[in-house]
Amino acid sequence: MDKKGAISSAVGVFVFVAEDGRTPQERLKEAARVGGYGREAAGRGAGPDGSKVMRPERDIWRIARTERGKPYFPEQPELFFSISHSGSFWVCAFAGAPVGVDVQKHVKKAWESEKEAADRFERMADRFFHPREACWVKEEVYERFFRIWTAKESYVKYTGDGIGADFGKISLAPAASIFGAEGQEGVRASEDGEEIAHLNRKSFRWKAEDTWFYSKEFLEEEAGSALHGCVPVSAKYTLCVCCKEAKKTVNIYFMK
Repeated sequence: MDKKGAISSAVGVFVFVAEDGRTPQERLKEAARVGGYGREAAGRGAGPDGSKVMRPERDIWRIARTERGKPYFPEQPELFFSISHSGSFWVCAFAGAPVGVDVQKHVKKAWESEKEAADRFERMADRFFHPREACWVKEEVYERFFRIWTAKESYVKYTGDGIGADFGKISLAPAASIFGAEGQEGVRASEDGEEIAHLNRKSFRWKAEDTWFYSKEFLEEEAGSALHGCVPVSAKYTLCVCCKEAKKTVNIYFMK
């Protein structure tokens, strides 16, 4: 938090290894602690005579879902989050306003060349994307297909509508892009001194449907290095965050 009781103006994205033995709720709680989001549960209060008594601790990290399936914290309505997982990673994003996040591993069938995979993705774009999106993807199929796919997934999580009939009716293709500054891998220490791997990379930013999209790519081996080599296989991932304001800073943390 920027100060006590205030939600940080930054969007925090926390990347966990999918097979780390934690439950989703444990990961959310740990990410919120490291990022300084949320409130602590109160377990003490004053009794009728003024003495200190223990009250049952409320589970402030309890997760509920809307009718459309969007997760939220009933005990912390001021805190918003979104969840995604693909390949070796499980990802969550926190913000003080609605947010959507999606991560997708770049995959192709075992017998496909990259050209054959690109041809298949182009056909999928023609089938599932808005015509403007499909046209934009064709200029650089293998990279842009995942950029649009994760943007659309993050958008429906941001709105809470989920994937439906409108998935291909809106265009999230960027008319123009704003590239973020090149960052570097480093190590961030939390308040209790614990070291957290932190990676800021060049971002691709654009606006569509009156919302902003922040798209970043990372290699599995980079995340593995940040996590002390626990993920040895190399693959590329695209991660996209959707939020309302362009001024939001997006920080990505790889969690041990």
